[in-house]
Amino acid sequence: MEDALACLEALGDEGRYALRIAGRAWEESWRRADERARVAESQLRHLRRWAREQDLEGAVGREQQRWDYREAYRDEPARPWHERRIEERRQKLQALHMRLEEAIEANHRMARIADRDRLRAETAERECDELRAKFRALHGKGRP
Repeated sequence: MEDALACLEALGDEGRYALRIAGRAWEESWRRADERARVAESQLRHLRRWAREQDLEGAVGREQQRWDYREAYRDEPARPWHERRIEERRQKLQALHMRLEEAIEANHRMARIADRDRLRAETAERECDELRAKFRALHGKGRP
């Protein structure tokens, strides 16, 4: 809780104002959703009353079970669009981060290989120079 209060203090006046506006926007969104739910419940009561009057309660019950099943096994949870976008961006960022780590590791591997090859080449050149020197020394001694 103390961390949250410290963060609020760190926001400054503009940040707290933006936070209040976001809170009010969320509250308005919640109120609209609540009102839509009340309207839907009212319409459902009217529909059920009409179905009883028309002697269609069995059909309504079957349809309600179908909808309840559909809602219970939704493919995608009901989330606001911005949360889905945030999650998508987080997943993309995570994938990019993994690719970056792989690229950095590959770069380090290639640098190690290049260093090893450079050392091998330098060693081979030294050995070649030593052999040439020995050859010249031996070849030079054998000449009259």
